[in-house]
Amino acid sequence: MPLRRGKIAVVGGANMDIGGFPSAALVPGDSNPGQVRMSVGGVGRNIAENAARMGLEVELITALGADANGRAILEDCAAKGIGMRSCRIEENERTSVYLFIDDAKGDMNCAVNDMQIQRLLTPEWIEPRLELLNSMDAVCIDANLPEETIAYLAGELTAPLFADAVSAAKVQRLRPALPKMHSFKPNRLEAELLTGMKINDMIDASEAARRLMDAGVKRVYLSMGAMGALCAEGMQCAFLPGVERNLVNATGAGDAFSAALLWAHVQGMSLQESGIAGMAAASIAVESIETVNPDMNEKKPEVKAALDAGKPVVALESTIISHGMPYPQNVETALNVERIVRENGAVPATIAIIGGRLKAGLSEEEITYLGKKGYDVTKASRRDLPVLVARGDDGATTVATTMIIAEMAGIRVFATGGIGGVHRGAETTMDISADLEELAQTGVLVVCAGAKSILDLGLTLEYLETKGVPVIGYQTEELPAFYTRKSGFGVDYRLDNPESIAAAFRAKLDMGLKGGMLVTNPIPEEYSMDPEVINKAIDDAVEEARRLGIHGKQTTPFLLAKIKDITGGDSLASNIRLVYNNAELAAKIAGSLAR
Repeated sequence: MPLRRGKIAVVGGANMDIGGFPSAALVPGDSNPGQVRMSVGGVGRNIAENAARMGLEVELITALGADANGRAILEDCAAKGIGMRSCRIEENERTSVYLFIDDAKGDMNCAVNDMQIQRLLTPEWIEPRLELLNSMDAVCIDANLPEETIAYLAGELTAPLFADAVSAAKVQRLRPALPKMHSFKPNRLEAELLTGMKINDMIDASEAARRLMDAGVKRVYLSMGAMGALCAEGMQCAFLPGVERNLVNATGAGDAFSAALLWAHVQGMSLQESGIAGMAAASIAVESIETVNPDMNEKKPEVKAALDAGKPVVALESTIISHGMPYPQNVETALNVERIVRENGAVPATIAIIGGRLKAGLSEEEITYLGKKGYDVTKASRRDLPVLVARGDDGATTVATTMIIAEMAGIRVFATGGIGGVHRGAETTMDISADLEELAQTGVLVVCAGAKSILDLGLTLEYLETKGVPVIGYQTEELPAFYTRKSGFGVDYRLDNPESIAAAFRAKLDMGLKGGMLVTNPIPEEYSMDPEVINKAIDDAVEEARRLGIHGKQTTPFLLAKIKDITGGDSLASNIRLVYNNAELAAKIAGSLAR
């Protein structure tokens, strides 16, 4: 099923964050060299931004002063798609400020908050906004609110109620709302204060969760720091171990976790799926110096949560979006491919470089962005990655770079149209695609419709054999030739079901053999083109490319575009159908590999 874009409201704090980041071990009582950064923040606002980045429609209800900080928060939230129509703005009040200092490892050492303005979010002021709140898929409150307002909302809300404790100093304010809470995410200390018991291990954590559920909370997600988290609902109780993370700044981890619980609720996820999504979002959050990681989007927590849970994920390339066909057909095709992957039981992860960031899992907005930019986006192979990242540029990933980033992310299965290979005349031009070298060294299984038929298929197979790359034919003993089902060349092995392909690839991984595996999947019979027609079109296009002196990474886009023109668009229609067919098979293989 596609991701739902539900509506949520967050009622809580918004402030300016002032963060101190020492460059060495923190020395108390002394001036510590490092960085000081100012940004918009606040638990409620941070939850709202994370949720908006995850694709939810978000309304934030908070109190702000009519000062420079308040204006900055309003402008920033509007730019990030957060609704602010219900905020309270006061002329003679000061916008909240939160001052924190991290240690050299990125964990918070101490903090001071000035949240006095939030006292103005009274029950009387909230009451006219109840209709809006109750129209939401969920409402999240934070403990920056006055206790009487929290109690009022707990009594009047009909929408599912989520809560964030903010801190041990404020968690007691949430006690009146416990009987009405759908989901609650305390940390160890906050849970100790609410339950009156010491929590030393996961056995204690499960008892604390039971006490919170006895008080009325439906779902409890108790964070145990580096140990992981415990999630509980009714008789269910699951321990989620901590995930390995690149810790830069831990400040926004809890806010991201809370936002992911809202996102998971909108998607209809189970207790454990929601907890995994929360853990994944928190681990993404701590990888950025910013309190809200700019890399957070609706797909990233989903992809990371699926990988952490051992669920099937399929990588998809982005060159087909920017260079494969015109807008808007390119975007429609990319979204259809993702839909097909989902329908066959896997999570799609379209891969690209955006703003110098390697991304495994694009939002619909990011796919549309690439589709509209088209040829203005660099077609990125292995050699391009360092420069694009250093410059902060965009890049559409080829087969080679999709494999690289997929392996970095832990994704083992990748669906594409066709791979690059040895170009015709390579014995004099040395024009050989980097895709082949990547297959020889990167441990990703690639599902394709064979090498593109514009290539020298015989030499391509020879190259793959030399590099030790297994070429598998799915229900065929003959290498498919992209637009057609037959090429006249044999494959190494015929395997007739996804389970046997997954078993072969798993054995390769278990033996520690370097490199990937190529699974060739013939285009469906009804979309296969007449070999005589397509071969003549290819010959004509190759000759024109030679005459115009086109070479290198411009060759394939030129040839495919020229073939499309020669065939009156039939080749493009076939191209789209074979990609759909490959996405379906890749999802099934990924599912078998995950079992």
